Amino acid sequence: VEFVPKEDRGEVMADLRLPIGSSLEATDAATRRAEAAVMAIPGVERIYTIVGHEDQANRTRFRIRVKDKNERSEPLSYFEDQVRAALQVTPQAEVTLAAANIIDGLGDWPPLMLILQGEDLGELTNEAERLRDMLAAIPGSSDVRVTVTPGRPELHVNINRAVASDRGLPAALVASTARFYVEGQIVGSLRDGGTEADIRVRADRRHVATPADIAALPLPSPRGAASLGEVATIGIEAGPSEINHFNRMRAITVVSQVANGAALGDVVAGFQAGMAAAPLPEGMYLTLDGQARDMEETGKAMGMAIGIAALFVFMVLASQFESLLHPFTLMISVPLAMVGAFLGLWVTGKSISMGSQIGIILLMGLVTKNAILLLDGALQDMREHGASPIEAMRRAGPRRLRPILMTSAAMALGMVPTAIGTGIGAEFRAPMAIAVIGGVISSTVLTLYVVPVAFLWIEAARVKTLGWFGFGAHGETPSEAFDLPEPETEQAGR
Repeated sequence: VEFVPKEDRGEVMADLRLPIGSSLEATDAATRRAEAAVMAIPGVERIYTIVGHEDQANRTRFRIRVKDKNERSEPLSYFEDQVRAALQVTPQAEVTLAAANIIDGLGDWPPLMLILQGEDLGELTNEAERLRDMLAAIPGSSDVRVTVTPGRPELHVNINRAVASDRGLPAALVASTARFYVEGQIVGSLRDGGTEADIRVRADRRHVATPADIAALPLPSPRGAASLGEVATIGIEAGPSEINHFNRMRAITVVSQVANGAALGDVVAGFQAGMAAAPLPEGMYLTLDGQARDMEETGKAMGMAIGIAALFVFMVLASQFESLLHPFTLMISVPLAMVGAFLGLWVTGKSISMGSQIGIILLMGLVTKNAILLLDGALQDMREHGASPIEAMRRAGPRRLRPILMTSAAMALGMVPTAIGTGIGAEFRAPMAIAVIGGVISSTVLTLYVVPVAFLWIEAARVKTLGWFGFGAHGETPSEAFDLPEPETEQAGR
């Protein structure tokens, strides 16, 4: 099961992430070397590159165009492997690949997104890494990454309030003095013609180059000379460059792609099994997002659509046959068609996706026509010639077999070009056609055996019910309703 099949549009999307803190110039230089390596791959036509993607100087987004699928023998997965190998040569770089977006301009919408929520950012990061390792171990999952941005180096000044109080230094004075030395303070402005510039006073850069230099800076203390290092601990620590929230809670997202030949439903099922064995700690919450959420919502919507379609088909049949019983006979064709639809998808290696579900809904209106042809012929004989249900069905079968086979063959053969098509978008349309072909074939074969039996059962129940009230069907007694005329001696052997 998956949301939509992975299509071969001749495009590969790749992300290159250099270490946090890399300058735009360094990222651009690494990107140019990576571009040259990718362009050297046979079959690559052009590359569209964004350096500093999403306002991050250390990130590059590649949109790589390869030859059209009808002009090459290699699948798109071959180029994905080649591109990944070419980009991974970049030192200290993280490389992830993704499928082209279903609709351009909507942004990234990966197959599986896990939104992890909690209060403590450190615990969230550790748990997100655990989920990343869990996903990476699931067959079919690929390019798993945590979207949290590593912390940037920051100068931290942690004031010892007890020592500062002994020296007569308020914490606010220590903080403001440290800021004045390092960042400076605007004390005026300089106007030169029409240009105006701020005048900033700060310590010489030579005296604030290292944490040790900053610790030696003097403080104005009323109780003798003091340095910044005597009342505070100074060091370089990593601070978060961005903090994301989801539903008013801190959140970290874990993203996973689906490998070629795998299905999103299998990856989700494997992850859910892993979570059942090792649940989240207390106070953390997990939300499923991405195409996995769309797949779940689409499955529920398709189930409702199939139910509504069955209701409408039943209403139409009930009005046409003027009966509330025989529409149930006709609706038996629907599950018989599902057998062929699922079998066809399994034999051809296709998944249950949005395309195949549309084909299943299409079957709801197609497959009942076989039962309608068969049942209408039997009811016509019963009304016009007074035949018993068994005799009427025996006459209707040979008479209606030809139109049943002709119409079924026309529908199945009409879907063959779509099922075997190889153009752009064929990955989405082929499962729909395969589901229709399989459903039509199984429904045609099984309807000729199952519908007559169901028809006779329902007629027997109807006659028996009428017999309880003293009425016969078609003027006969209930015991005579299913009697056949005695065969003649010559016909008995035959």
